[in-house]
Amino acid sequence: KISAKYFENEFTLYRPNSDEFILLVDSNESNIVENIEKVLNDVEATAIKIGNEEVDINVSCGVSFEPKQSLLLTADMALKVAKKENKTYVVYSSEKSLNTVYENNIKWTSKLKDAINNDRIVPYFQPIVNNASLQPEKYESLVRMIDDEGNVISPFFFLNIAKQTKQYPKLTKIMIEKSFATFADKEESFSINLTAEDIQDASVAEFIAQKLQEYPTIGNRVIFEIVESESIESYDAVIAFIDKAKHMGCRIAIDDFGTGYSNFEYLIKLK
Repeated sequence: KISAKYFENEFTLYRPNSDEFILLVDSNESNIVENIEKVLNDVEATAIKIGNEEVDINVSCGVSFEPKQSLLLTADMALKVAKKENKTYVVYSSEKSLNTVYENNIKWTSKLKDAINNDRIVPYFQPIVNNASLQPEKYESLVRMIDDEGNVISPFFFLNIAKQTKQYPKLTKIMIEKSFATFADKEESFSINLTAEDIQDASVAEFIAQKLQEYPTIGNRVIFEIVESESIESYDAVIAFIDKAKHMGCRIAIDDFGTGYSNFEYLIKLK
């Protein structure tokens, strides 16, 4: 109804999935952009009534004027940029600025896969120093990638890609395996970061249990740092992991406590 108010008979409306709509409009570019703004404003100004409640709507839109063979793809790319930049709408442009994120993702996905396959994911151990004695008392295991030219790559460039391409559990297992092996014959304590997704992944939790049995002297020296809580779907699963880890002598920490979603309520829920 809202679209018809501005485009009359010049459009076709499609619904590819539950919360996504496609508006195919036959008109000049300036007219389309002007009217799309009006449509989006009207949609966001119209609350949906469900029983006695009113639900406000937020909309993101991608607009493309590319040839028909690439129209849907480029509109979808513009939509993703609009969501990422928290804009109501973005008009697709062939300039590199809109394509950089996709090209970058492809590049780092390939680099990460190659590094995993060729054993070039390695832990670096950051010393945690006692302020009084100025001596390192324990270490934090931090993931690094060695590229095919021998350069050490920060996780800034590949961790999010690992999550998006479902390679993150592989990184976690590599870090656990190599960190346990490194500290097996040492006395120092060390910590390893785990996400909520790691803990809720049955294969990762089982892998950790196996490695703790394989390295019996590690349990009372390893600290698992849980990173954030935004994606915790089952507190029962996380609590079960914590209980099992503690039973095997491990300690549990909250990474960057007090920031993001990690707060006292989180601490209480995780016991």
